[in-house]
Amino acid sequence: MNAIALLVAVAAAACSDSGASSPSCHVQVAGDTSETATLSAHCATLSPAGDGGAGYVLTVSAQTDHLSSLSITVPLGDPPSPGVYSSASLTDWSAVASVAGDSNCAYSAGTSSVPTGNLILNLTSVEGGRAHGTLKATLYVHAPLFTDCGRSDAEEVAFAF
Repeated sequence: MNAIALLVAVAAAACSDSGASSPSCHVQVAGDTSETATLSAHCATLSPAGDGGAGYVLTVSAQTDHLSSLSITVPLGDPPSPGVYSSASLTDWSAVASVAGDSNCAYSAGTSSVPTGNLILNLTSVEGGRAHGTLKATLYVHAPLFTDCGRSDAEEVAFAF
């Protein structure tokens, strides 16, 4: 839990109006690997819901040494408002991650995944089209039979943006 508390503190600093020249994103991955990365670009994107849907969609994405891609999508209202969103209350969310290298291992979670995993988004502010907050999710491994994806069947990811 100390690492999550640190991430929240870093997020507060990253989202403050202290004159920082560019927003940043902090991501922590734990499971078969343990890594922390600070990305120079903002990793959270707000966009209008597609396919005729109402509201906005928050997409949080990153690339780390262990994960060649990681993307989590959460539907928000119109207008998107600060608050706590969770997998227990969301009707549609998704998370997908691919393992770097020559691996057939992938991780996923969401309302259409089995197992669904879980997600907690604490959206602290939406200003100027940018979202700020923290997100924590559990994604489960999906791989072909007889593929060794490590000893854990899940990856925990945490973002501060």
